[in-house]
Amino acid sequence: MKDHHYVVVWNEKSGWSIGAEMEEGSFPNGTIYDHDTDEWDYAYKGDGEWEENEQELTEELQSILDLHNEHNGKVTL
Repeated sequence: MKDHHYVVVWNEKSGWSIGAEMEEGSFPNGTIYDHDTDEWDYAYKGDGEWEENEQELTEELQSILDLHNEHNGKVTL
């Protein structure tokens, strides 16, 4: 089983969003933790290849954040 980790940020202009540019600082060994191997890995594999379903998961999380921003006026928690 693999866990996908994301950095989620908030600012007054955009509300909640995925902070992809901050991932390497927060997850220097990659954003995907594999419980079977007990290792971290990167979502981007190189040569245009991504970890299985990574792009779909990222799009789904951003859609959830966008929906929250739209319906809650970019509220802070």
